[in-house]
Amino acid sequence: MNKYNAENTKGQGKKIRKNENCWYVATRLLGIRPRSVEELKKKLLDKKFSEPEVNDTINTLLDLKYLNDKEFAQMVCESTLAGKPKGRAALRFKLKKYLVPEKVIKETLEKILTQEKEEEYCRKAFDSKKKTLKNKSIDNFKERQKIFGYLIRQGFSTDVVYKVIGDFQ
Repeated sequence: MNKYNAENTKGQGKKIRKNENCWYVATRLLGIRPRSVEELKKKLLDKKFSEPEVNDTINTLLDLKYLNDKEFAQMVCESTLAGKPKGRAALRFKLKKYLVPEKVIKETLEKILTQEKEEEYCRKAFDSKKKTLKNKSIDNFKERQKIFGYLIRQGFSTDVVYKVIGDFQ
């Protein structure tokens, strides 16, 4: 029997249920959305598959290029930045949530979010927040505090936020 078939053929013994087949469950999980290697491994182990079976399935998925942490991290960052502007810290947090290795996170953030890009995204977030304020100027200390807090919560570094707010004064 091919270990990737969800069901045995006639005459080869008992049938294996689809949810008892590690390969089937892994490909179903990847069909829902892409995942990092560690995230998929954790999901499969949580479903009570044996570690050798999970490792074998993961290695096969890696060989078939169904799993690639670098591509996954880049896709997550790009899709996040396509929505709302976010800073380096927010992207790092999101990638850690998906169990992407630290080395891959660092490489991806260096590639996608340079200092200039982060400032550009911070300016976009600043402009959108500024539009929501009653008084459109940021002369008021309280308004600057609100914008500063908002930009920090969006994951931008304090250096970038100070630079962007300073440019608008």
